[in-house]
Amino acid sequence: MYIDEIDKIAARDPENAGTQGSDIGGRDVQYELLKLVEGGKVAIKTGGMLGQGSTVEIDTTNILFICGGAFTGIEKKIAERLNKSIDNGFGFTNVKSENEIQDEITYNGLIDNILPEDLSNFGIIPELLGRLPVICPLKELSIEDLENILTEPKHAIFKQLKELVSMYGVELEFDNDTIHTIAKLAYERKTGARALRSVCEALVDDKIFEITPKTKKIKITKEDVEKKFEYYLKKEEE
Repeated sequence: MYIDEIDKIAARDPENAGTQGSDIGGRDVQYELLKLVEGGKVAIKTGGMLGQGSTVEIDTTNILFICGGAFTGIEKKIAERLNKSIDNGFGFTNVKSENEIQDEITYNGLIDNILPEDLSNFGIIPELLGRLPVICPLKELSIEDLENILTEPKHAIFKQLKELVSMYGVELEFDNDTIHTIAKLAYERKTGARALRSVCEALVDDKIFEITPKTKKIKITKEDVEKKFEYYLKKEEE
């Protein structure tokens, strides 16, 4: 069973993630989830109003639970831990300022160093971490990765859009500069590959409205991308 966005139920006060006290939507939800993850028979209430619902018993002993999430900002927790562990040779810990730490943070450069301690500092209770012993960090997609997603897979976005435009009897063309610009725009948005489809479809929709009975080919250029998303590109440069 895959549980997505587990980071959304992180404790509001990470420093006291394992302590008692009400934290509705955070720690409290994690403790409820713990009953499922630890394995055994669990009574689950289903539907109904004013106490009219029923209770179903589920045995989770043989269910594999996989939890995932973006954990936005987790690299800062890793950087702080690594920085505080550096000894300057005189028995003192060399702790840099927060601004210096921020300047050195890169997600891909730090994520392989993640430990349960970092997830605890993020707000995941120790009891839940103990029942999820394997941590598999994923690297952030690069611009090159996004370019490949646009063109390489069997059902790549560009291939789908070319098929769509061909229904009008028109050939759709993208050049390498266009592909790179779209990938860069999606990368800067920090939403992974999700932004690719919305960007591409917006560009193609504009071109479809320009099709005439004489149109045989339409080409989307780098300039088309820059004009369509001028606001976002300028904002990223600031």
